[in-house]
Amino acid sequence: MFFLPVYFYSSELHVTVEPGHAAVFAGGLLLALLALALHVRLSDAASGLVLATVAVAAALAILAAFGVLLLVLVGGGCGDDEGHIPKLAWVGGGAIYLAAASWGLQRPGRSLWAVPVSLLAAGAFVVGVAVVFTGSTGACLE
Repeated sequence: MFFLPVYFYSSELHVTVEPGHAAVFAGGLLLALLALALHVRLSDAASGLVLATVAVAAALAILAAFGVLLLVLVGGGCGDDEGHIPKLAWVGGGAIYLAAASWGLQRPGRSLWAVPVSLLAAGAFVVGVAVVFTGSTGACLE
């Protein structure tokens, strides 16, 4: 799920999709489906329960992704500043998300809150790094 906000932000929220971006999106989706199959296979809980909790957690994570987008916009500046999100901030945010969401997915009930909260925490980290080091995220709705 983490690759979706990165994908949309990296394409600067354009509606058109370039061929390279579509390949990144398709590769991320394939990787996510393979990880889901592996998670269901290795889980001690019943497959139906695991799939149901992952589906709900994914839906909540999509809502959290809109929260991250809002954080990016709030941290943005439409002025003359040179704000941007450093590439290493995305790496740190990805590490936070993967660590916290992986911990959350170890138990079906915990995944319902841990996956969306981990995405919000990663987004807050990314925006915080951008604001501290560059002044803003550079995002603007003009």
